[in-house]
Amino acid sequence: MDTTFKTNKYQLPLLEIIGLTCTCLSLSTGFVFLSNEKEKNFIWPLQKLRGSLLTSHVGPEIIVYDRDLALTNAINIVFPKATNLLCQFHINKNVKAKCKMLVVLLRIHGGLSLTVQRSLNLMGLLKILELFVHCGPYLLNI
Repeated sequence: MDTTFKTNKYQLPLLEIIGLTCTCLSLSTGFVFLSNEKEKNFIWPLQKLRGSLLTSHVGPEIIVYDRDLALTNAINIVFPKATNLLCQFHINKNVKAKCKMLVVLLRIHGGLSLTVQRSLNLMGLLKILELFVHCGPYLLNI
């Protein structure tokens, strides 16, 4: 599930719901224009999805989305037993955005003299190291 924000001629968020078959084929399950991205506006399409696709009370086992908090709350209300996973595309996009500054800082600090490097704020260096630990695997793909 994902929403596009005001990229259509109506300037409304569009919720796109995609399903995955047991043979790993994707299918468009639903498209809904929302007046805004608030929890109450996500609940209705999710309830309609539940009612139209499910013949039992089980529901989907896994839901993948972009961590929109309103969508998260609506999913938890309509499909409380579903496992919520974050979309890998959005995770990679966010990590790259956060780590670009780290790469710039490392390049700048790598070229500084030893005297200037020693005078850097210890907390700043710790923050750089913390970012590197979390972002290191992604730095090669930036």
